[in-house]
Amino acid sequence: MKHPKDLLVAVLILVLAALPAFGDTRITMEEGTGIVGDGAELPEGMREAYAEREPKTVVYWIAKDRGARIGDSGSMITRLDRRETYVINDQTKSYSVIEMDGSKDSNSASDDSELLLLKTDETRQIGSWKTIRYDMTFDMGEQATAEVVLWVSDGVDVDLSAYKAFGKAMAAQFGADWMLKIHEIDGFPVRQEFKMGSILSWQQLVSVSEEPAPAGTYEPPAGYTRSD
Repeated sequence: MKHPKDLLVAVLILVLAALPAFGDTRITMEEGTGIVGDGAELPEGMREAYAEREPKTVVYWIAKDRGARIGDSGSMITRLDRRETYVINDQTKSYSVIEMDGSKDSNSASDDSELLLLKTDETRQIGSWKTIRYDMTFDMGEQATAEVVLWVSDGVDVDLSAYKAFGKAMAAQFGADWMLKIHEIDGFPVRQEFKMGSILSWQQLVSVSEEPAPAGTYEPPAGYTRSD
């Protein structure tokens, strides 16, 4: 089973990779992981590790057929033109490659009754965006249930038709119905919260701008070795 943080990063790659393709788009996000409640069911070492984590700022670069997530410990690069995703490890100076097989139908989410999406009446101002809350729950297997909270705005300057088309295609690659379900929502998720058990991961939009990406943004760094 994937870690909640990995799943949330995957969702954000889907969302951000669908932004308009007029040059490069820079997205600044804040993200974090922590524990809800006392986390009594978790090992002590894990509780201490999560308690000490501070939120981090990451940058996403998006172009026509590619996107990149740049963090302080590594990067994730998606190349639709090559049907490949690169996971960069800066500590080992290596990268792995995930091939996109596109084997799952990307046109609609599953009718699985275990996957529930509810639009609420609750609103919230996040930065300059007025958002409305959506709640989602779904079965992760092994008797684990995930809870997702999405704060969605229709005031973010993105091409929603491109967002949905690209996002559905990418969600199909991950084979996750819940990711497909997100693209049934009208608007852009300004904040996302993913909770499984006591562990909560979140990501929040800080800013969006159009500017050229630095050279090499969409390629594994020179000198790094392929690990798979």
